[in-house]
Amino acid sequence: MNGHPKKIKNDKYDPELVTWPKLEHVGFELWTVNSGSIFDNIYIGDSMDEANALADSTWKSFKDDEKAIKEKFDAAKKEAEDAKKAAAEADKEEEADKADEDDKDDEDDKDDEDDEKKEL
Repeated sequence: MNGHPKKIKNDKYDPELVTWPKLEHVGFELWTVNSGSIFDNIYIGDSMDEANALADSTWKSFKDDEKAIKEKFDAAKKEAEDAKKAAAEADKEEEADKADEDDKDDEDDKDDEDDEKKEL
């Protein structure tokens, strides 16, 4: 294969249908699985050599630094989430302990009432 897609004859093709004197803008609709994806240094052309040269001078020169920053960010985010989860669990435990104390106190109050009745 020579790197070019196979051309399919289109009898309805009209080269005059849509023409622009100067193409100045390009739009992209991107669907990503991971949030936080960043797209920059977009190359539009037909030369792999030019594309590779652009990649070498841009993306490849800082990709390891970006990866390290992302890993640090993810670790800090996970640490914060874990701390929040641990605090919520501690709050639940504290509430359970208070409920147990209240139950004990209620039992003590009942015992006191029983003692008072016996004294009368």
